[in-house]
Amino acid sequence: MVAFLVYVPTDRLDVIHEVIGGFGRVAGEHGLDHDFGFLTPMDLGKRAILEYDYYIDHTDPLRRTRSPGPCPCSSPGWTPSRRGSRASCR
Repeated sequence: MVAFLVYVPTDRLDVIHEVIGGFGRVAGEHGLDHDFGFLTPMDLGKRAILEYDYYIDHTDPLRRTRSPGPCPCSSPGWTPSRRGSRASCR
């Protein structure tokens, strides 16, 4: 399982729905099992922590062959080609 935790504003339900929908779209594009985890309010209800889960079977040989492998930007010493760019690691 891979869990993503993000802060969301509790007074903006449209943002919360957009975040959940975005995680769902990514899972759908990659054929992953997924589900909403939880929404926990904090800061007297001003914001909340949202968890969204992807379920990946690391024992499935087919899933492992479809994986692109580790992200190069997670390697020690990796830096974007241009300073200040939002360069993708792929």
